[in-house]
Amino acid sequence: MGKRSGMSQAAVLRKNARKPFGPWEKRLISVGHSLRPVLTSGKEKWREENYLNNRYSVQISDYETDWGPVIHLWVRCHDGGMPRAWSDLQRIKNELAGKDLVALEVFPGVLDLTDQANLSHLWVLPEDFVLPFTL
Repeated sequence: MGKRSGMSQAAVLRKNARKPFGPWEKRLISVGHSLRPVLTSGKEKWREENYLNNRYSVQISDYETDWGPVIHLWVRCHDGGMPRAWSDLQRIKNELAGKDLVALEVFPGVLDLTDQANLSHLWVLPEDFVLPFTL
């Protein structure tokens, strides 16, 4: 891809990240794949697919909690920055997990902080879960 045009694959991804939000491409990945984040607990089960478009890649895992099953979306921006547009994260949640589900982004206390990669994490709550607050 990048060798013909003289651009590296990373440069092509950064260039494409500036274009309008594109459609998702589903890709299968193997267990232990190098793109898979390593800091997970035994309660987390990885799905065999991830999703890519011109701006983002999203890995998905299922996490068993006291609240019920939660979908964990690991969102990475191709330009190397943080996915900070609320509308993009809302769209990712709607398209990959469900538009009627509620998702949370967590800002943990210092002792629970893990900050080793430019990733956003969305925790999609069970269908019947009702937050004790709303916007």
